Amino acid sequence: MGYFDRLRTARYRSPGGSEIRFDFRELQRGAGHKGAVHEAPQQDDAIVQDLGVSALRFSIEATIHGPDYDLRADAFFDSLRESGFGLLLHPRWGDIAVLPLTFLQREAFVDGAGAAVFDIEFVRVPDVQYPITTTQAEAAIAEGADAASEATGEQVGAGIAPESAAEAAAVKKGLREQVADFRGRMTTTLARAGNVATEFERAVTEFEETLDALILTPIALAEAYLAMVRGVALAVVSIPSKVAGYIGSITTLYDSALETGASVAEAASRSLQVLAALIGLAESCIEGELVSRTDALGVVDALRAGLEEALASVEADEAATGYVAPASVVSQARALIAMAQALMLERSFGLAVERRLVLMEDRTPLDLVYELYGDVERLDEFIDHNRLTDDELFLIPRGREVRYYAE
Repeated sequence: MGYFDRLRTARYRSPGGSEIRFDFRELQRGAGHKGAVHEAPQQDDAIVQDLGVSALRFSIEATIHGPDYDLRADAFFDSLRESGFGLLLHPRWGDIAVLPLTFLQREAFVDGAGAAVFDIEFVRVPDVQYPITTTQAEAAIAEGADAASEATGEQVGAGIAPESAAEAAAVKKGLREQVADFRGRMTTTLARAGNVATEFERAVTEFEETLDALILTPIALAEAYLAMVRGVALAVVSIPSKVAGYIGSITTLYDSALETGASVAEAASRSLQVLAALIGLAESCIEGELVSRTDALGVVDALRAGLEEALASVEADEAATGYVAPASVVSQARALIAMAQALMLERSFGLAVERRLVLMEDRTPLDLVYELYGDVERLDEFIDHNRLTDDELFLIPRGREVRYYAE
């Protein structure tokens, strides 16, 4: 059997399930290595970090011809525009999950009439088994968080190796400051968390009291820090509040990474703290309260912003100190955030839509809640969401904007 006999019919199966066959003239695929190059002053050699292989791309010139080419070509174009990932049944390289990045349709009406030509660039996407239910998504995040935490403790923790007493003191100072910052951000959020809040306080105290001993065993130090930061992620409180606390912690770390004079041990310690915050950030989406679709979508945007700032912090430390965070660990954290975003999007479809109302006259909360919801069972929820205090608990003044949620 020759190579020509091994070629298959070229087809594209859209996210919606439609399948289009097409002809082709030539096939291309390409990839490359991702690398970070840091060139220090007065040094001839650069520090090169292998960040893995870039996404595999497939370029195809697809042709559809025949008396009804126009109808089939328009259907093909519409299938390429569908949201989500499709399946490219490639004539040479197998069945590949892809996203069509760019596609251009060309038609001629003199030479080459009766055919439509498509220039398409596909990028391969991971063969992800998408959870069918939110329960499965939550389980996947929990499992991924445990794996990422273990890898972070071993690989990043090993890099926290101060070479002098001064470096050890700087590492401990940075950890104590960050613990205090994180504790302050989470205190209000955990006010109603009961045992979780108590356990968190215990973990913080224990970490601070044993830090002098932990600095001598970096991996144990990393594991203790990860356990403390992750300990509040599953508290059954407001998810947006937990997310805000973790992201605030990441912002503090990014600001400190921009300061000059850090050692490699300090950079490794800061990477540990950033990755711990990312793991906790993803886990915080598993359990907790979401009021509306707006809240869920806000969390999706916050997760993206938090990830970008975390990566910027790691890159700033790498550029300043030469420390290189393990690429596999960073990749695990990125995947966790992506899963958390998908979970929040899935949950958003089942949440109420936020509505806003400007009162045209003075109203009592009880009367207003009955009008909006048909009963008064959600009175306490309405008061909390609108932060009614003092006189507003009895009479909400005209002109006040209030929020309520429609199913």
